[in-house]
Amino acid sequence: MRHSDFERCYGILRAFLRMASGLISVTKRRFLTNLDANTSRFTFVQLADPQLALLERYGEKRDPPYKWDRELALVDRAISAINRLSKKPKFVIICGDLVDAEPGRSERQDQISDLKSSLAKISPDTPIFVLPGNHDIGNSPSPADIGDYTSYWGDDYFTFWCGKVKNIVVNSQLYFDHSSCQAEFSAQDGWLDNELSASENENAENILIFQHIPPFKKSPSEEDDYFNLPIGVREDLLNRYYKAGVRYLFSGHLHYNSGGLWHPQGGNSSTPLEIISSSAVGFQLGHDKPGLRIVRVTSTTATSWTRGLLRFLLLSNRTIVVRASSTGSKYPSTSLLPSLRVTHETVRDFNIPLTTGKSMKPKPQRFAPPHPTSTEKLSFENNLFRVSAYGIGQSINLAQVSSVFDYVAMGYRCLRLPPEVTNEILFLSTLFDVNDPTKHRDILVFKTGVVVFWNVSESECEETITKIRKECNRPISPEAVEFEELIYSFTRQVGAVVAAPLDLDGPPIMTPLGRVIYSSYHLPMAVTVTFARCQLTEGLRGWRRERGSRIPRSIEKVGPTRLDVEDIRLHALPPRSDANESQDAYEKAVQTLAIEKIAFSDALASSVKLSLLENSFDAVAVQMQPWIDKMQTGLGMFFPMSSVIRKTGELFTLRHLLNVSTTISETPDFYWDRSDVEKLFQNLKSALSVRSRTRILNSKLDTCCELAEILTNHLQARHSSRLEWMIIVLILIEVIFEVQRSRSGKGSQDSQKKRDT
Repeated sequence: MRHSDFERCYGILRAFLRMASGLISVTKRRFLTNLDANTSRFTFVQLADPQLALLERYGEKRDPPYKWDRELALVDRAISAINRLSKKPKFVIICGDLVDAEPGRSERQDQISDLKSSLAKISPDTPIFVLPGNHDIGNSPSPADIGDYTSYWGDDYFTFWCGKVKNIVVNSQLYFDHSSCQAEFSAQDGWLDNELSASENENAENILIFQHIPPFKKSPSEEDDYFNLPIGVREDLLNRYYKAGVRYLFSGHLHYNSGGLWHPQGGNSSTPLEIISSSAVGFQLGHDKPGLRIVRVTSTTATSWTRGLLRFLLLSNRTIVVRASSTGSKYPSTSLLPSLRVTHETVRDFNIPLTTGKSMKPKPQRFAPPHPTSTEKLSFENNLFRVSAYGIGQSINLAQVSSVFDYVAMGYRCLRLPPEVTNEILFLSTLFDVNDPTKHRDILVFKTGVVVFWNVSESECEETITKIRKECNRPISPEAVEFEELIYSFTRQVGAVVAAPLDLDGPPIMTPLGRVIYSSYHLPMAVTVTFARCQLTEGLRGWRRERGSRIPRSIEKVGPTRLDVEDIRLHALPPRSDANESQDAYEKAVQTLAIEKIAFSDALASSVKLSLLENSFDAVAVQMQPWIDKMQTGLGMFFPMSSVIRKTGELFTLRHLLNVSTTISETPDFYWDRSDVEKLFQNLKSALSVRSRTRILNSKLDTCCELAEILTNHLQARHSSRLEWMIIVLILIEVIFEVQRSRSGKGSQDSQKKRDT
């Protein structure tokens, strides 16, 4: 064997050994092993910007040392979601900003070590490639900065193959600012020319580019800024990419989903180069949620879509249903676990006025599943529906809503409820059709200021909330509305054909607009645009925005209503024509289903109400932080007594709302003689962590009340001391006057005696 052949075999062996550990460290600018030379159809996953510690440093503006446990939790969830994909991806690529600490920072090594530990949880047969971002090598990198990166992660630019797809990884920071590393820039630029013009490209069905900084955010002609490449460099790179046959470029850096199309001057407008920028797996700068992008590649098609990371449900021999978020609604999405987007709801919106300062503790936004679009028509074959709850005010006048809100025109009827809840809940429902439950909708309006929707489109939700808000006592602004959402399905399917297993390669259907829809996706906006060399399904990239895509499920076994983790399983109603079911049995089943929906809705409403109180407490607590800082120094503890009293009043108002005027911390009487329904209510409250959150909030309120009491005692003591000193001064003044008067009197007597003598 020749020496060169030995080196090549040794390199391939080393590549296989590196693949065994998941994380790939590329050397010599090329990963020698084709990930799967025999494949023409595969899936890969793109992540972007884990950027450990960005949340505390930039999002919450905390003082160092910073922690990054929440970002690590999101990375872990991303890895877990990838591991559960039914079709394993051929590779995972992270498009830069792996950690927040730039070269030279003391915490950099710890952040890198923790991130590598999380990435090591990937399935051993799924390789992970990484590339540098500006935080990995600095905004103006030096050779030492690049060397620091390569010592941890391997080459900063390289190529690798998967089937007949060539993947080119570019260090985009060298094109953003190479003033401190001209030699490194020249080396990469020459290497890139060679790779783009290599003869091997003739055998490539697709050439994909991966880099951190996108050439542009939305428009090729946009002005230069921190989040895009300089316009001169931008045009040059895009022209070179396009001439080499590149039609897709994947990037990160923005911390939100974006992208656009670039057309060459004088080129064919039907074959643009697509820029696809993915939101971060960590801290967000926009309204998107932490997530990942899944890309399906065939010999003629590249399809990508995004997914949120809160929940995923494995369906046998199919795929994963993942909760994704949406930016279409004006109401912020929330669910159980915290994400990292900073919001600015104010306690004033809940009518507990702020008395000191205007600062607000950044409260993490939480994930939510998708909404259906207003035009979406879910099919019963999917057997997945949504139930959502909105907290819109402190209380709602149900009688006024019932008389003013024209629900009949919207197809609803008002159900008669048991007397225990007649004055607490307004239950509006459409007629139930067991052959098409997608038409059945329910709206439950709670006196406590929460509205719950079952299988109601987003547009109808917003329209209804706008109308009900007028009858709210102390309504909350749309920006501060709290939101919870869950998925529900039926445990028995009647009168419907089960959908076939999900086929990602189903036959296309031409629409009247000339677009291609892949019917087997069951995603209504899966639109592909045909290019000369390949295709990209644009609609699937907006899957999370389409709010309502559903993956087919198998038939559930017949069984009672139950809670499966956080997914509600309702026992489907029997058809009226069922010979085994009498009319009385059918009516009883309808009533039972309504009662069960009340139980689940009540638990959701409690969680939403609790979230509103948590927001209010955060605002109050942050305003008390300066008081604690002053107490630590022991200096300048001068607070107006009126401010402390008002703050104490705010805290006790929150405590009253939490423990007295709502049923958040107790079980309503309605459930006492309905043990089965009470179990559903308690199970969902437990899944939503209502009890533990209530306990924690009460504990925080106790701490703040104790602080207010300490300040009150201090101010009272200071006031008493001031009064004592005032009395002492007054006594001293009186003594002075008495002495003066005594001396004046004695002088007068002496003068009188002299005159008498």
